[in-house]
Amino acid sequence: MSKRKNISHNPGFVFDLISMKRVILIVTSIFLFATINTFFQNVKCEETTTNTLYVGGNAAENYNTIQSAIDNASIGDTIFVYNGTYFENINVNKSIKLIGEDKETTIVNGNINKTNEDILICFYVSSDQVNINGFTIESTKKVYESNNSSIFGIGILIKANNTIIQGNIIRENTFGISLDNSYSNKIIENVMADNYIHINLLGSSYNTIENSTITNYNQSDFLDLNNKIGISLDIAYDNSIINNTISNISGIGIQLSNLCENNSIYFNNFMNNTENANDFGNNNWDNGKYGNFWDDYNGSDKNNDGVGDSPYIIPNGSNEDRFPLMMPYDGTFRLKEFYVDIGSVLTMLLIGMVVIIIFLIPIAYYWNKKTKI
Repeated sequence: MSKRKNISHNPGFVFDLISMKRVILIVTSIFLFATINTFFQNVKCEETTTNTLYVGGNAAENYNTIQSAIDNASIGDTIFVYNGTYFENINVNKSIKLIGEDKETTIVNGNINKTNEDILICFYVSSDQVNINGFTIESTKKVYESNNSSIFGIGILIKANNTIIQGNIIRENTFGISLDNSYSNKIIENVMADNYIHINLLGSSYNTIENSTITNYNQSDFLDLNNKIGISLDIAYDNSIINNTISNISGIGIQLSNLCENNSIYFNNFMNNTENANDFGNNNWDNGKYGNFWDDYNGSDKNNDGVGDSPYIIPNGSNEDRFPLMMPYDGTFRLKEFYVDIGSVLTMLLIGMVVIIIFLIPIAYYWNKKTKI
């Protein structure tokens, strides 16, 4: 009891407690304010360190070449390239974005004079998290018509992960896009035209090829060789190849080696290729409900659901598309136009002939009997 009395009747002690609480509160507030202010300053600093560099155009401070802009860029920067033709072999060794003004008229041509090199590469991507969008990427055909047949060109060579190649025209290369031991990259919404091998995945897994057009317009004008390939996979696992149109390949639309497993291939259209596909590995040619459209599929669709009743057999292995589409995939599942089931027609004709014969025999009998009388 005496201790309580002494405390309650000691104003100085109570004042000291109140003062101490105030000091602690002030110090805590200052610490929190400093911490929050430092955090937002760091965020602001990070936001202001990313820049956009410009190549071409009319401004005096713009770079003349894409490579010089890359050399002066920092990680996370964007390089915007104005319309024009740039004769360069570009090494993308930083995590940056490369954006062309217009994919039709922003052209990168890898055919420059290099007497000591057998491979001409437009874009060599050696850093992760690179984005290339809005270019025409090509190597001039005359390179391959020279006496040195070992010279060949690559539109984009990727030895990196988590890159995005989107919205480009990639044409007239030996390899359009080649991935070498690369993972989790996205190749989407590109036009691949007149390449010898349009897309090549070597030792590369978990990549996506989607919503792209892969075709040859000039079948005999490039390299003067047949046996071209739309998409080639070798030692490749767990890749997704979805909703692409692969057409007019004077060779194989898509080819998978025996070292390819668990790749998913569906919603693609295979049309007017010498051979649509072959698969020596163990892969998935449908998503469990829908597969691909094959222009040489001759099966029926008796329940009219837009999916064939029998599987499409993939050559050179034990793979099959269990749910082949009856019409090219455009986001819907359509019935085959003017579809005729030949088996049903023949059955109906046979039944009709039997009915006619049965019907005509009595008439002929009575007619013959009547004429004799």
